[in-house]
Order: sequence, then structure tokens, then C-alpha cells
Amino acid sequence: MSSVEEPQVAKTADRLRDEFLVTLRELDRRAQRALDVRGLIRDNRRVLIAAGAGLAAVMVVIIGASVALSRSRQSRFPERRIEGLRRARENPDRLATRAQALPRPLGVLVSLLKVAVLVAGTQLVRRSVRRALSAGG
Repeated sequence: MSSVEEPQVAKTADRLRDEFLVTLRELDRRAQRALDVRGLIRDNRRVLIAAGAGLAAVMVVIIGASVALSRSRQSRFPERRIEGLRRARENPDRLATRAQALPRPLGVLVSLLKVAVLVAGTQLVRRSVRRALSAGG
């Protein structure tokens, strides 16, 4: 190698070394940021709030449907007893019947509520993810 090329080679090596160190620092910074839970929570606060609100809404609907179903069953209890006594009188050997499904209007209402909650939750999560991606990008 000639003495004229040596400074050029040293300069190129220094530049490559500096670029490599910058790349390593950036990778280290990104790794630390990816593992920083508090930072992730702070950056994705809207998504977490939307997910929490959606979960709370689902819980309210489930509890409400359970209460409505329980009250519906309690209101039908006397007529079911009378029906059981009638069956016992007509056929004493066979008293048990198959479990009855929900009354049709209540079953339709529960199904519609499930669909509505699913659609609303999907839209809420989709909107929150879009906002988070557009704000973070």
C-alpha cells in the first residue's frame, strides 16, 4: 500500500467505524425502548383505555343478560311447577323433561346483544389501533 493511499484507507475505516457505532447505539436505544413497559403504556394509553372500556362494556352486557335471564326463569317457576305436577299425574313413570331453551324473544335479544357488542368492540379496537399507529408513525 502506498503512503498516499494510507490516509484515505484510515479515513474510510474511521467513517465505517463511526457509522457502525451509531448503528449499535440506535439498536441499543430501540431495544431499551421496546422493553420499557412504562413507556409502552404511556405511548399506547388510548389503546389501553379503549380496550378497558370495551371489556367493561362486555362485562356489563353479560351481567345484564344474566340478571334478565335469572328474572325470566324466576317468573316462570310457578307455571313450571304446575306443569310438572300435571306430567306426574299423566305419566308417573316419566317425570323428567328435556331442558328447555330460552324463550324465543329472549334468545333473539341475547343474540342481538352479542352481535352488537362484538361489532362495537371490533370498531372501537380498530379505530384505536389506527389512531395509535398514525400517532406513533
